[in-house]
Amino acid sequence: MNPEIHSRYPAEYQDKAVERQQNDVCLLPRLKEIQAGQAVEVLARFAKAYLGLFLEMDNSIPAPQRISILANPTLAAAIWQGIAAVLQRSDLPDAQSIATSMQHEQPLDIGYVILAGIFHTDETDPAAVLALPATTLSAAVCFYYANKTGLPAPWLEQVLTQRHTQVATVLLRFWLQLIEQGFDYLPGLMPVLQVTAQQPVARSVVLPILQHWHGCRRKVLREVLLAALQVADQKAFGEVAATALTQWNPHEPARYAMWLGAAYLLDPTQYAQTLADYLGRSRERILPLLDFVVLALQNDTNRRYDLAANAIALLLRSVAPKFTPQEDPHGNLCDNTLRVMYLFYRLASSTDPQKAAAVTQLLQVRVMKLYSAILQASLLPQGNKQVAGFDAYVAHLHQSGQIHCKRNWSDLR
Repeated sequence: MNPEIHSRYPAEYQDKAVERQQNDVCLLPRLKEIQAGQAVEVLARFAKAYLGLFLEMDNSIPAPQRISILANPTLAAAIWQGIAAVLQRSDLPDAQSIATSMQHEQPLDIGYVILAGIFHTDETDPAAVLALPATTLSAAVCFYYANKTGLPAPWLEQVLTQRHTQVATVLLRFWLQLIEQGFDYLPGLMPVLQVTAQQPVARSVVLPILQHWHGCRRKVLREVLLAALQVADQKAFGEVAATALTQWNPHEPARYAMWLGAAYLLDPTQYAQTLADYLGRSRERILPLLDFVVLALQNDTNRRYDLAANAIALLLRSVAPKFTPQEDPHGNLCDNTLRVMYLFYRLASSTDPQKAAAVTQLLQVRVMKLYSAILQASLLPQGNKQVAGFDAYVAHLHQSGQIHCKRNWSDLR
């Protein structure tokens, strides 16, 4: 009996009395096996309790005490020895094996033991996490994404940032194995791509993921492409994009147009004619490209893709005529109108010496007549208050009547 646990959690301790007795009968004869970290199936039961995955256990009880409620002191001590021993084993599953267990929906028991061990290590001595063997850290990262626990993991951020070369290699193997098995979702990918501190890992994995993942969801593809634009080597990404445009189906514009948009941002000169020819007058093709390019430019806080005036002008010539400016029933500009206006803002705020020539050419295009007031204003010194940012710029255009809106509420977006 554990008097301390009994006094602190009397109801739960009493409720598990029979189970503790049964555990003593069944498991004390296996004490050496448990202490050596070999009785993985036994350790996994207690590890799940520690991780809050034991359905008949109150998860408000601190994690270490949950094991003491299920096991008497002698057995509990052996379990902690066994968990520590597992963290030192050299025969832990590799990334591919863990990914395969996900495919078969059969989580490996040892994964729960490793996770309980590393969470406990992080709680008691955070500095000791990075001292664990490389194979243990690699397995722990993969298992964290494969054996879902729902727990925040401070140790994971530490490993991702301070062991990023090792982790990038392991995670790439893990994700590529899932891709090969037909997964359209890669657990852990989005957090790695979106957290600034994890950019070294993102930079290593994003292009290989894009090269191999042809079955990903449209929204996921957009996020991966956006991340690649921010962290990947531009020359290497350009090569990947060029290959992708030969592999992806142009008759599926929801995906192909995003790849074309990325390629255009990487090299506007090379893809100018390709973009104009592909878009034509097709709203089905223009919409996903407009959405992607504007989002990419808005996310580009470091101005990696500070497009020349001629490149912005080509985008406007291709997309603006298809979208008559529209307001919603409340008098607010609609989403597509705002996206088009963002391109005008980028042109108006451009410091490119060729801006005046680019704007003049647009003014001579008949289908751009609807936007002539906006284009003319962009030639004025500090016209339309563009120095104040996009919101002030578009508000000024709207309030001054330079945006000639229609209210066709059946076609708003």
